Amino acid sequence: MQKSQALSEWRVGWPLILTGLSGTTCVGAHVYPLGTVMKPLAAAYGWSRAEISSGATISSIVTLLLATLVGVLLDRYGPRRVALVGTPLCAGVISLVTFAGPSIWSWYAIWTLYALVVVLILPIVWGKAIAGAFHKTRGLALAVGLSGSGVSAALYPPLTLWLLDTYGIRGVYPGLGLFILVALGPLVLFAFKPRAIVAEPSDGEADAATVAWGVPLREAMRTTLLWRIVLVLGMAAVTASAINVHLQPLLTDRGLTPVQAASIAAALGPSVLFGRWLGGALLDRFHARWITLAFYVLPAAGCLLLLQFDGTYLRGLAGTVMIGLSVGVEGDLLPFLLARYFGLRFFGTLFGFGMAVFGAGYALGPALAGLLFDRTGSYDIGLMTLAGGLVVAAVVALTYGRYPDAEEGPAPRAGLNPTPREAT
Repeated sequence: MQKSQALSEWRVGWPLILTGLSGTTCVGAHVYPLGTVMKPLAAAYGWSRAEISSGATISSIVTLLLATLVGVLLDRYGPRRVALVGTPLCAGVISLVTFAGPSIWSWYAIWTLYALVVVLILPIVWGKAIAGAFHKTRGLALAVGLSGSGVSAALYPPLTLWLLDTYGIRGVYPGLGLFILVALGPLVLFAFKPRAIVAEPSDGEADAATVAWGVPLREAMRTTLLWRIVLVLGMAAVTASAINVHLQPLLTDRGLTPVQAASIAAALGPSVLFGRWLGGALLDRFHARWITLAFYVLPAAGCLLLLQFDGTYLRGLAGTVMIGLSVGVEGDLLPFLLARYFGLRFFGTLFGFGMAVFGAGYALGPALAGLLFDRTGSYDIGLMTLAGGLVVAAVVALTYGRYPDAEEGPAPRAGLNPTPREAT
């Protein structure tokens, strides 16, 4: 019976997963190409690498500030309306980057504008739709539908290099804008039709809506459970961003060639995809606290393996893969845990709040790792800090209680939302 229900969910909901995969891939269009265009931009305009990298920093800050507001819009208007507005805006505004330069302030201005619109295609948009359509296999559905970061890591460097070689630096970002429009636009327009999530459906929407309970953000923030969830997962965001930015410098500092370091870093993409899909499948079978424990101890061990790195290629590769298998799983754990413990009724707002904490973690990780390196001349203190933080976070995750029973039974009356149980 459960297998039949799971297959039924996938038969109906696969367009949402496909759109989510495309959407989370398109979100990376402003971050992953930066490494490819960094030297050409520096040569053309004399900008420093820190100035060029500010595009990603601006996006992180705006996500931190606006993610909760986007979640409110999702709960009020639904994911489809938000995506219909956000997709063409993102495609159009990222194309404007071609007009940046020679003043660095034009670069800052356009990226600020883009940061304001890219929040409309964040994972919270696709995650809300997927979480509302899947129950029996929600973990796997979220893992597949939100795994575009792994695709981005493999797709954007060669695509950006081809655009650069074919059309020059001025042609890169219009090409990326066209990619967003072609890859995501038709899916949003014709395939992305999520069910409404309501407390009590009217007669006309009974068959087209997901009836669900939910805890409002203000009430959820009074529980320690919400804070434990977002702070534990925020630690994973710190680790992911620090490793993404500093991995290759760490490897080359200890004797590997840039080509060897790049080949090790390339292993992050497949590792992320495999880890996310495995973690999502396990979430449907085991309690999330055990998944969190396993997927946090693994990168902690990877960090320790890179500690006092001796330049051995296989050691560097093994440590990177161990970290990569866990990077991104937090992006699946967050919506899964929020849906199970706090319901779907106000899921967008809660997810947006969690994404704000993630944004802070992603902004903090590279800066913290860089600061510790500048002070000590080594990444060892940073690696030990990350490993210790991950172990502490894993222990905290063990305090998550059993899932509430409310989602399994009939929806409660509007206004009588159950509170999450924290009993073990």
